[in-house]
Amino acid sequence: MRQLDRRNFALESTITYLGETGLDGDVENLELLRSVGPDDLEETDLASVPAPFRWWVNTYGVHTPAALIHDRFIPSPLDGVTDAQVDRYFRFMLQDLGVRWAKRWLMWAAVAFRTRWEARGPKRWSLIAWSVLALLGSVVLVGALIDGNEVLATVAFVAPLLASALWGRQAGAGLIAAYFGFPLLLFPGVVAGVFLVLYLAVEGIFGLFARDDRAGTESFLGSGD
Repeated sequence: MRQLDRRNFALESTITYLGETGLDGDVENLELLRSVGPDDLEETDLASVPAPFRWWVNTYGVHTPAALIHDRFIPSPLDGVTDAQVDRYFRFMLQDLGVRWAKRWLMWAAVAFRTRWEARGPKRWSLIAWSVLALLGSVVLVGALIDGNEVLATVAFVAPLLASALWGRQAGAGLIAAYFGFPLLLFPGVVAGVFLVLYLAVEGIFGLFARDDRAGTESFLGSGD
């Protein structure tokens, strides 16, 4: 790949996936989903991971080939192929790349969340409702455990099974997001986000008084043989 700017890259070769897709029999032009090349993807930011969550999964890594193929078809899948199917396909590619179970299912839940959010309408509103319920459920569960209220804790723990219905055919993603995403990723991500904002603020303040480190030096692109 060739780097275009601080975030984006240009793909200069073709990647072809030969493993299981999870879509056998569901789509007719399955072979067209297996490859991505320079003509298919003009530029990419690799995996789109918000900065506060890069301690868990980075924008690049073993998952990069799957992310590139997924990028090609989101948000413009082939005729007869839905975004939800491409998201499922992404999970199967992650498995063949060696991404462990919990991480690949959480990554699938993340792209499924994005798909349903971008769909707008009822799917977006169902996600908002699920998010509110999941957050309330997490707070109630923690409070019930602290107070020793076993009945309330049991209700709060089981509730995601019902709330996952708001994800429709992607209910599995809702379960994974509720039981793993919220406690293991969301809360640490919020904390990381707070400290990231503080760091950027401090960096911005000191940057007003810092000297220009580039003074008297040549740029990387303009120096050397």
